[in-house]
Amino acid sequence: MINNLLQSLVSRISVAIFGFLVLVISAKYLGVSSRGEISLFLFNIALLQIITEVFTGYHLVHFMTKYSAYKIYSFGLLFILFTTLIGNSILLLAGKHIEGFFWQAYLITLLVTLNTFQCVMILGLGKLKLYYGLSLLQPALLLGFLLGYVFFTTDLTLNAYVYPLLFSFLLTSGITFSKLWPALRLNSEHKIFASVPILKNGLAAQLALMMFVLGNKYSFYLLEPGAELGLYAAAISITEAVLIIVSAMMPLYLSKLATEQNNNNSSALTIKLVASALVLCSLALIVLNAIPETVYLKLLGEGFKGIKTVMLYYSPAVFLTVIYLILSNYFSGKGQARLVMKSNLPGFLLTLVLCPWFVKTHQLKGAALISTLVYGLNVAFLTFYFLKHSDRLPFQKN
Repeated sequence: MINNLLQSLVSRISVAIFGFLVLVISAKYLGVSSRGEISLFLFNIALLQIITEVFTGYHLVHFMTKYSAYKIYSFGLLFILFTTLIGNSILLLAGKHIEGFFWQAYLITLLVTLNTFQCVMILGLGKLKLYYGLSLLQPALLLGFLLGYVFFTTDLTLNAYVYPLLFSFLLTSGITFSKLWPALRLNSEHKIFASVPILKNGLAAQLALMMFVLGNKYSFYLLEPGAELGLYAAAISITEAVLIIVSAMMPLYLSKLATEQNNNNSSALTIKLVASALVLCSLALIVLNAIPETVYLKLLGEGFKGIKTVMLYYSPAVFLTVIYLILSNYFSGKGQARLVMKSNLPGFLLTLVLCPWFVKTHQLKGAALISTLVYGLNVAFLTFYFLKHSDRLPFQKN
């Protein structure tokens, strides 16, 4: 168990380092405006990935031992092809695509979702070491292709990020498939398949995730897509790096949650995890905000002036996210994803109503403040349900 935790920690830290280097290189050489376009481009892909993961997400691991892996893969492939095409077409009609990048967006969305789907299946088949290794491959390739594009071409525009991203996922998804295919053939015999239970199980979880993501990043569609969005996206990306502490703890937590039959023990474990994660993440946030802005400007470029202010305003949202991630995983691990969806709904509606006013009135600070407000509401509802579920409400009847 400890070995798995260490592998998870090393893997996630390595991915975070690669991600930070990609941010630094792209910010330094492509500029703050291109970072804004990149952020919008990636945000669109993330939204469409949430939709495809109604079938292909991590909840699929639960069904891997019940159904034919080959049939799951075949259905999932068709589901990805359909949803990515429809989703990108809707974004195009809504005017949310980066102009001139529709086919690149469609192809990258297809490859991103396919690669994640294949990694989920590898995890579901119990190949944990292979899963951790493959999770490092794509960010490492992206960094390598990005460096090559920056230093060996003169095209320092959005192309310098989009095509390395495309090549990295094309190569990674091919390698992932080559590792998965032998296991698919062995796992294809004498097993039934039903798509409805998988879709029903994933729908509530993905709706909850969609509301959570939009509660934070709906402002991406309201900020100016150039320098303003580039500055904001870089600030929240750096601040959210502290969440790696929670994500590294999560595999061990979920495995314990799955095997623990006593509800009181599960609740006690969750409270201990929340407390320890809050302490560690708070210390990390203090360190990040204590670093002088000159250091960030030296790494990213002068166009990111004001990034420390945005990080400071966004830090409370990250603090609340620590609690949210643990409590939402608690209910998901208990098979109660609908409670997470119910908890996210008020915050999501609040986002749609107040976010345009906050952004228009306070710009970047407003975008950060609305995230804190929405996450606070999400956490309040989740905490209420958690206390009720664990019989800890002061007015709870015995």
